Amino acid sequence: MHTRRTKSLSVISLRVIYSLMILSMLLAGVGVMPAHAASSVTISGSAGVAGATITANGNTGYDDSSTVSDSSGNYSVTVDTNWFQRWSGTVTPSKAGYTFSPTSRSYSSISTNQTNQSYTATAVTYTISGSTGPAGGSATITYTGGSTTANASTGNYSFTVSGGWSGTVTPSKAGYTFTPPSRSYANLSANQTNQNYTAAAIMPGISGNAGVGGAILSYTDGTPKTVTANSSGVYSFQVSNNWSGTVTPSKAGFSFVPGNRAYTNVVTGQVDQNFTARPTVFSFASMGDGQAETAYFTATVNQIKNLNPALILYNGDLQDTGFVATQIDPMINVLKTANVFNKTFWSEAIPITMWKARPCGKIILKRPRT
Repeated sequence: MHTRRTKSLSVISLRVIYSLMILSMLLAGVGVMPAHAASSVTISGSAGVAGATITANGNTGYDDSSTVSDSSGNYSVTVDTNWFQRWSGTVTPSKAGYTFSPTSRSYSSISTNQTNQSYTATAVTYTISGSTGPAGGSATITYTGGSTTANASTGNYSFTVSGGWSGTVTPSKAGYTFTPPSRSYANLSANQTNQNYTAAAIMPGISGNAGVGGAILSYTDGTPKTVTANSSGVYSFQVSNNWSGTVTPSKAGFSFVPGNRAYTNVVTGQVDQNFTARPTVFSFASMGDGQAETAYFTATVNQIKNLNPALILYNGDLQDTGFVATQIDPMINVLKTANVFNKTFWSEAIPITMWKARPCGKIILKRPRT
């Protein structure tokens, strides 16, 4: 009797235990665990970089977890486990612009904390490369965050930046301009090749007034060269960057002050490089009175004006019948129009052609009456 009762209790106890096991399994299947059975473990180590996201994905699908590494790159992620089903899954680090080694770690049925689960983080880098051409050899390539130097003979250059880099690249070299002057980039995600520039030498100019129209300015820039001043004496030309040399003006019948201008290492424009032209050959004209001579007189005055004389002497008797306004006024107007009136005098007593023949003669110089 006692034995039969004991067996019945044993059977009941086994059934109760079996029922509880089934109930636990059912509850676990919907994500509910008995309170006394729930527990957790931590997986920790170094992500290799601050701000990395560490994601733990459980194989059952409901026991995922994540965290972010601290300023030192350390992390600790917590996963749930229990006596009935230990945690299994994968832990994966990630951060934009970085790769990780190993790329992830797998775990199977862990029941204790996992320490020293570290990763090596490597920043993703991209290369920007191109050429400034031989003319741009040794150019400085400045970019946001640094600089490099182009090859002296080929102009080739190359440098690396981190993934996601944004910035501007600008080439520079004394005495040169570049096309384009710079290049901009945003959120770089691939290598950038053939990022080329064209270098052009800056040609500084030299300009001024030669002092007389038609003067020839001579200089040497690699080879002998000349430039001709316009009718007003204005001239302008360009030389190679860092040019050194001499500019010499010339024109038949004129001397110049200064005789030349010397330059050393010209890298900027040189303006107001003027000369004073002085005639070395003079022409003289003799004319009668002012009757019907205005046209001839005008042509002669204009020729004399082009010689840029400091003083004009007219000989001959402009007053053979006494001072006659109708005869002299047209001549005075011609002198004024040519802007040489204030330089003009005439010989009243002795023609200029007689100076050597009659050195003792008395010459009276007078300005024409206005």
